[in-house]
Amino acid sequence: MKYAEHASMDLALNDIKDNGDELHLLSQDPGETDGIPDYADVATYSLGNVALAPGDFTVQDGAVSGRRVTVAQKTVTGSAGGTAVCAVVIDTVAEVIKAVTTCPSFTVTNGVAFVVASYDAWEIQDPT
Repeated sequence: MKYAEHASMDLALNDIKDNGDELHLLSQDPGETDGIPDYADVATYSLGNVALAPGDFTVQDGAVSGRRVTVAQKTVTGSAGGTAVCAVVIDTVAEVIKAVTTCPSFTVTNGVAFVVASYDAWEIQDPT
């Protein structure tokens, strides 16, 4: 038998919810050092960002199993032009990337607002 309490999964997901304070759309995935995405790359590749608060996240049952954290729909104004390929939630206080999610590519225009639909940033599935 394998089992993981959902409250234990929620600890990880609530870290994103409680500390993720900005959402950025990037023109490329952040590079990695020792398997960890580089925080400095967020500023380099960001096409636009918006502030996040704990109320912009929902921790809930997973789509498949277990638990997931969902980011609410947000409106972002482009700060550069380019093609967005991923959404990144960051913690600006600790200067770390909390979650990277690949998205369908779309064009961002500097100064033009666009809507980022609600999406699941991470799902922790029940052990099998």
